Amino acid sequence: MKNTIVPPGIQLEKVGFTKLEVNIAFPNARPSTPFPPLVQAYFESKALQVSAVVLIDANASIDAIQVYYEKNDIMPNLYVTYDAPEESSANFSAYQVNFMLDISTQPKTIQTTVWNEDPETSRGTITTVQP
Repeated sequence: MKNTIVPPGIQLEKVGFTKLEVNIAFPNARPSTPFPPLVQAYFESKALQVSAVVLIDANASIDAIQVYYEKNDIMPNLYVTYDAPEESSANFSAYQVNFMLDISTQPKTIQTTVWNEDPETSRGTITTVQP
């Protein structure tokens, strides 16, 4: 069994995810590096509500998706992780990941990253937080 490198921060306890009834086929295979997520974020009543769509190799069997939160007062960092082999693929399934984080003040932006074991090949996006 290989050692898994977890992202920095704390693992959030309540993370919901759903495999969407959408498969995406590209004409060329993507290397094993992940795609950046598509993210929507809202802040209301001292809670950051985040919904992200991640693309995962359609052949992967996903039992769990975890989210880690690294506190940063300027721009919180969120890491979406899952356990699947890193393989080149042209066919992807879409997963919607939803979670909420209690924080006292609204950040202007958040950075959400699909994490793999090599931080240099992980892919992320910066999202403006809506009030």
